Amino acid sequence: MNSIAGAESGEVEQSSLDTFLDDLARLSRSEDGAEGVVAVVWTERDALPVAAERVLDSYRDAGGVKLVSAGYVDMKGRVWAALLQGEGAWVDVVAVSTDDDAVSEVRIARLIGEGDMG
Repeated sequence: MNSIAGAESGEVEQSSLDTFLDDLARLSRSEDGAEGVVAVVWTERDALPVAAERVLDSYRDAGGVKLVSAGYVDMKGRVWAALLQGEGAWVDVVAVSTDDDAVSEVRIARLIGEGDMG
């Protein structure tokens, strides 16, 4: 899962459900976003469907974001992913995974277009 979080372009910042959108916006404006990818990660003490729904709810509540695609990406239902497009020149790749369906890891990589940096 590290590749989906943008590990190639720099550090992945710890975040939370309450702050991830602000964290992604801040990182996009910083030198960390100079490579065109910034990423956040955190753990939710919820089953995967609940964690994924809460992430999507946060995007919906923020507004200006279009859900392009979402669904499970494995046969066992342990990894769910979504692709979201913002009004700016960015796309977020969201991955929620679980090993035990009691704790879920959320990873989001923001791919930043040239027109949205800084």
